[in-house]
Amino acid sequence: MKKLQGHAMQLLPAMAMIVGSSTLFAQGVVTATISQPPATAAAGASMNITETVWNSGTGTGGGGTQTLYLVPTGGTSGAAIAVGSRSIPSLSGGGLSTATTAVTIPASVSAGTYVIGAGGNSCGMGCLKSTGAISVSAATVSSFPLSLQLNMQYGTQGTISVDNPSTGAHIASCTSSCTSNIPAGNSVRVAIAYASLSTVFQGWSAGSNTGCAAGTAPCVFTMNSAKQVAANFTAASNGAPVTVTVYVMGPGTVSGGWETGALQHQNFNNCNATSAPGCVTSGPAGTAFAISATPGTVPASGPFGQSHAATFTGFTGCSGMPQGTTSLRLVPTSNVTCVAHFQ
Repeated sequence: MKKLQGHAMQLLPAMAMIVGSSTLFAQGVVTATISQPPATAAAGASMNITETVWNSGTGTGGGGTQTLYLVPTGGTSGAAIAVGSRSIPSLSGGGLSTATTAVTIPASVSAGTYVIGAGGNSCGMGCLKSTGAISVSAATVSSFPLSLQLNMQYGTQGTISVDNPSTGAHIASCTSSCTSNIPAGNSVRVAIAYASLSTVFQGWSAGSNTGCAAGTAPCVFTMNSAKQVAANFTAASNGAPVTVTVYVMGPGTVSGGWETGALQHQNFNNCNATSAPGCVTSGPAGTAFAISATPGTVPASGPFGQSHAATFTGFTGCSGMPQGTTSLRLVPTSNVTCVAHFQ
């Protein structure tokens, strides 16, 4: 080994490398040098490693693949992980092949101490390792995937919508199978945005890593890991109608409409606190229905009071997909009662 190292140093006097030897490809063909890795790196980071293969024999050798490994050391557990490779040309006796290879530390690797190795089988016998070690820190997760799946019977149509529960900002819509990357720690609200006349939303699928529990109500959850949401739709069996009833509390009005032209005669406008017994409409189960609130005016109170614009404070008694701050989109599968509150 000392003799080999001496030859390598004579052949490579200008290279500030780690010098040793490892058996590679054929008798006499060895990894002679490998460069130092950086002292620190995060999981998922890339770096360049330069190594030299030397044919120390007199005959022709080489003509294979050089593999680079991330090798745990200093008490870090685990097996060597292949992180890069390059082709080695055929080398005549005494010939050298030097190359720089970009290697990437897997994002899933555990934090710990590692060295870079070259050659050998899984960096076992004959693998040359760097003397300098890398302190690898865990990868920083900036986002998690949100997977949406619609389970549809033949002939049914539906849409899942995702928004920000605080601002109402739209994030994504899905009609079959979709994935969106959501910033880690962000909250999302998932709801059914649309179901066709022939479709009934039956509820969410419960299970591990699901954002939505069983049921049909919109759900809000925090993206602290990868999440899956599955919505189940069936064909409407008999088109049985459902009833939507809206009551108004306070100075304001509500308008409502079915999202299909065939039911436009069932829409209503300017439903107010004097509308009795509320405003009522009917349509097939699973059909989208939108309601929108418009604040009115609070009359003057007392001899010195002044009238002022009312404030809409929200809907109660029903749940759906908010469309801004004053509108709500419902996909009722049974009778629904909504109360609009103004003050």
